[in-house]
Amino acid sequence: MPRGKLARAPSFTLPGRAMLRLDPALRFSLGRLVEAARPRPDAPSPAAQARFATSWQLRFREEWGRLRAAVRRLFHWPEAASEDLAALHEDVRVLQRSQAGSFMLEYYQSTLLRDAAAPLLARLLERRAELAQTLALVWTHFYCHSLPALQAVFVSVKHQRLSVRQATLVGFRDYLLLQVEEDLAPLLQQLYARNAVPAAVRQMLLVLQGVTECYPPSDKRLRLEQLVARCVSPYQVYRGCYVGGCD
Repeated sequence: MPRGKLARAPSFTLPGRAMLRLDPALRFSLGRLVEAARPRPDAPSPAAQARFATSWQLRFREEWGRLRAAVRRLFHWPEAASEDLAALHEDVRVLQRSQAGSFMLEYYQSTLLRDAAAPLLARLLERRAELAQTLALVWTHFYCHSLPALQAVFVSVKHQRLSVRQATLVGFRDYLLLQVEEDLAPLLQQLYARNAVPAAVRQMLLVLQGVTECYPPSDKRLRLEQLVARCVSPYQVYRGCYVGGCD
């Protein structure tokens, strides 16, 4: 071999019209690619994959159904049923791994809370004559029992804008409190004039007004301010300073 020339690497030929010469390392790599492309004996068939997808979707429906029932029971007043937190945590984790996982908080706020609040709203409307006292009892139960339990169930759910606690309080405001606003507003003004606003009602209004879901405040947030102004004086908020228990 003349000095200064490199030795030719061993080669092999492939039958066919053209004779191809391949480096052994390249031949080995191509062999691995061909082997990887072959279907594995244990790979599920398309029919099996379709059956699995159907059963997985069914499982998601079951998880949502259990969560919906649990949230409804936790809202139940005067007493809420105890829940298996471990099982509910697993339901939440399964749903978070699904395509709906990134929308869990929106669904929780727009659907689960609304459905759970409906029976409480019906109870409030039935007791319009005792609205302030009934609202105080409903809030005490919700704040002391329902809210902590819901936070525990959805503790792994994260959102960039609202926490589970904030979303639940906004839901209470929208689906319960503001639904009885027409009856509650004049009643609060009367009770304030007699210094008879229940402490739980005042606490409820102050806790709810501490949650700002957007800025500038939404119309519902401004309506809440007017309710707070009827039992707290002076009251400095977005629209200015309220004095004298009126808006």
